[in-house]
Amino acid sequence: MSSQQFYQRYEHGELDDSADFMEWSSFYDMNMSTQQHLDWLIGGYNDSDKYFRKQIFLKHA
Repeated sequence: MSSQQFYQRYEHGELDDSADFMEWSSFYDMNMSTQQHLDWLIGGYNDSDKYFRKQIFLKHA
């Protein structure tokens, strides 16, 4: 199962809350956040991504 498939199933409650799954979910979150930051830095920022703009604002406030 890919990380994306895992994350969708985990977020929908289809998988248990074992330590391994919680860790995998955290790593996936960190990976997605890092990818968003990299996309923003190289000009791939999407203006409609309000969540991402809020995170940047909070980190630099």
